[in-house]
Amino acid sequence: MDGVERVLYRLPQITKAQTVWIFEGEKDVENMAAIGYCGTCNIGGAGKWLGSYSEALAGKDVIICGDNDEAGKKHVDLVFESIAQVAKSVKIIKLPNSVKDASDYIALFKAADEARRAFDELVSSAHPNIKGKSLPVYSLAEIENDYRNFVRAMDENSFSLGKWLPTLGANLRPLVPGELVFFIGDTGTGKTAILAQIAKAAQPLATVMFELELPKELMFERFVSMSAKMTGSEVERNYQSYDGDSSQDIMAAYPKLLICPLSRITVAQMEDIIMRSELKIGERPRIVLIDYIQLIGGKADTRREKISDIAEELKVMAKATRTIIIVTSQISRPKDVDEKWEPSLHSAKESGSIESSCGLLIAAWKDFKEVGTLNMKVLKSTKGGAQTFVKCNFDGARMIITERAQHGDVPTSRPHAD
Repeated sequence: MDGVERVLYRLPQITKAQTVWIFEGEKDVENMAAIGYCGTCNIGGAGKWLGSYSEALAGKDVIICGDNDEAGKKHVDLVFESIAQVAKSVKIIKLPNSVKDASDYIALFKAADEARRAFDELVSSAHPNIKGKSLPVYSLAEIENDYRNFVRAMDENSFSLGKWLPTLGANLRPLVPGELVFFIGDTGTGKTAILAQIAKAAQPLATVMFELELPKELMFERFVSMSAKMTGSEVERNYQSYDGDSSQDIMAAYPKLLICPLSRITVAQMEDIIMRSELKIGERPRIVLIDYIQLIGGKADTRREKISDIAEELKVMAKATRTIIIVTSQISRPKDVDEKWEPSLHSAKESGSIESSCGLLIAAWKDFKEVGTLNMKVLKSTKGGAQTFVKCNFDGARMIITERAQHGDVPTSRPHAD
C-alpha cells in the first residue's frame, strides 16, 4: 500500500469514499472535487495506470471519465480491465464530443449545481458493469437517487405544451427526456406550423428541428412571419428592400434553435446530427422536432414496414439522446366525411406502429364549419389527459396558432365524440 500511496492521487480521500471517480489528470480531480465529487488519477497521465492501484478501489462504486481523444479512450479501457474484477461496480461515462475533458465540461456551466446535475445525468445514463460484465438491471433502491436527480432537473430539461396552448398544460404533465410525441394531421392542416409554434414556445431550451420537406429559406420566412406577425409575402417584400442586419433580433427570439433542412436522412444520421449539434449550440439538445415521419429515409420491403421500423427507431433514439422527440405524421382521411368527422387513434398513415411507439399522440384537423380554426385532441397519453380537446385560432398566413377561449374561459376538455 505504501507504493500505492506515493502514486495514486488523493488516496486518503478515496479510501473513505464509497463512490470514486477516475480521471486522466490532477486538474480534473481537483475541479470535480470543487463541485462535490471524490476522484483520483495516476501520475503520468494516459496509459500509465498500474494494476497495483486497483486494490485501493476494491469494493467501491467506480466511475471512469476519460478524455475525449484516442489516448483517453485507450486509458479508459486500461483502467476498466484493471479494476473490473475488484470494484463493486464500474460505470464508464461519455462526455459530450464538444469538450476535451471533465474540466472543460464544468466550464460550460454558470453554477456548480448546474454542473453537478449534468454529471449526475451522465452517470444515470451509463450502465453499471459488475465483475467486468455489463449489467443494465437495477433495484428500486438503486433507481431512487437517479429519480431524485431526474425530478430536480425537470425545470431545465422538461417542456410543457402549456407554454404554447394552456389547456394542454392544464391536462398533460410536462414532457421529459426520452419521450416520443406524435402530432397527426391531414395535408394542409398546419403540421409544420405546429412544430414551429412548439419551437418558439420551447425557447431557450436547446432545440433541433429537422425540416425534411421545405427549404431552409422558406422555414426562415415562416419563423419571421410568426414572430413579426407578418404574412410570407410581407416578409419577402421587406427583405427585397432591406439591407440591414436583424441577426441580433432573430437570435434574441430563437437563441437556441437549429434547423436541419436535409431530406431523406435516416434516423441514424439524425442521431449523429443531434449529438454533434452540441458543438454549435453550446449544450446538449433537449427537444428534437421532425417534420415529418413519412419523409425519413429507411429500407424495407413495404412502406408500412418502413414507417414501422422508423417509429421504433425514433423511440430508441429518444432514450439514447435523452431528448424529447416530437414528430408529425400524415393521416389517412376517408374520402366521404361529414362535418362531424374527426381523426381517431388509428387514423395515422401506416397506423399501428405510430400509436404504439409513442407516449403521447395528438390529432389536428380543420373545422368544416369555422374558417380559421384548428381542432386538436389528445388521442393517447400514457401519463393521463387523453381526450383533452382544444379549439384554436389558426392564422396560416402568419404561422400563428393560438387557443380560442370560449365565453371568456379557456376550455379544458370535452368528451370523446360519438
